[in-house]
Amino acid sequence: MPSQKNIETLKEIKQKFAAAETVILTDYQGLNVGEINELRRRFRESNVEYKVYKNTLMNLAANELDIQGLDQYLEGPTAVAMSQNVAAPVNVINDFIKEFQKLTIKVGLLGTKVIPAEDVDDLLKMPTKDELISSVLGQLQAPIASLLGTLQQSAPMLPLVRVLNQISPMTPLTITLQNIVNNFTYVLQAIATQKEQTSEST
Repeated sequence: MPSQKNIETLKEIKQKFAAAETVILTDYQGLNVGEINELRRRFRESNVEYKVYKNTLMNLAANELDIQGLDQYLEGPTAVAMSQNVAAPVNVINDFIKEFQKLTIKVGLLGTKVIPAEDVDDLLKMPTKDELISSVLGQLQAPIASLLGTLQQSAPMLPLVRVLNQISPMTPLTITLQNIVNNFTYVLQAIATQKEQTSEST
């Protein structure tokens, strides 16, 4: 029966893997205490968490998260770099390897996708989540702007117009869409009410 400590650690691994944009598994064999401390310091400065977990627990976490193909990399000393920034762990690791000629990338994770060590550098070319959201919202700006002139001519449309005017590339996509849906519902209700009043007056 697994110990309470292992149960809690397994839960922690699953949470951190699921929350991270990028996970990089490294082999730290050959690093002395001073070098490990220096590596940890660089990770902290880049908002990257670096932890050592048991390979068996990481394998269990991978299975429960439906991450396939990770087990073959879970041998020997393994430390994990986890970050919300896709490129941050890779940059720190590459700079460290150039300077100390130590540390090896075993494999990377992007969500549940396993990234072989030789392809990890490709993560440096990927946009962050915020950049993707900004790009999507930026593409929405043009069609939204073209609607404003028409919508402003109708009084019931004003709540929707206000929401559309407030959209910026930094607005979270889910909040933006929810606001639009809520206000569009209000607009439809207002139009229906106007039609009923017009029918009654005639």
